[in-house]
Amino acid sequence: MNKLTLWAFPLLVTACQPSADPNTAHTENLPAAAPLLPAPVTADTPVSALPAGFRAALAAGHLTFQPPAGTLPTPVLKNAQMDYDYAVRMPGQQVEIRYAIRPLNGLPAEDQQGEDEGEVLVDPNMLYSSLLTVVALNISGGQEPATQEFSPETVQQKFGADWGATTKVSAGKEFGPGYAYCLVVALHKHNAADAYCFYLFNEQKDLNLLLDDPAADVFHALRFR
Repeated sequence: MNKLTLWAFPLLVTACQPSADPNTAHTENLPAAAPLLPAPVTADTPVSALPAGFRAALAAGHLTFQPPAGTLPTPVLKNAQMDYDYAVRMPGQQVEIRYAIRPLNGLPAEDQQGEDEGEVLVDPNMLYSSLLTVVALNISGGQEPATQEFSPETVQQKFGADWGATTKVSAGKEFGPGYAYCLVVALHKHNAADAYCFYLFNEQKDLNLLLDDPAADVFHALRFR
């Protein structure tokens, strides 16, 4: 029987490391420094202001990113459910947006025979729908997602992509602590990348308010060239 090797990503993790106990953490008796507050993002914020790792992922995935106006950068949360590259939040609203990019450069562009006898390398351009299901299962703690695909015309016009879909799931305790729900937007462009936008929120009205803001243009911040 042939063995299939999926050229996917290490999305599914079954165990995670326990968090450090804050009550046992060692602290020094030193005066606390004033925290540095991130500057709000505006329409004039240059892409060069983005973290180097995120810029590299954008370039490798043939993507452009226009930071949503009025948002603030927020630290990336290390977790075992889904790695991501960059995140922003909207001040005064309990909404956070995370971006994950998985470039396809260097992966086989079609099903190929692997080095081992009977091994088949599966074309990553055929995995986007299955990967969205895996991602949604991971970040929700096992909730089966109900996905809705964009029409080919819409996804090409709005995102420059060959395929796209969205789904709403519960936010897992490790991926989205403090949030109840996550809206996932998945995008794929052949031989370029799979990209994911995660909208974490508690109240649907807060997310709707952000998505309906034409000045922020949150929904189309990430798109393919």
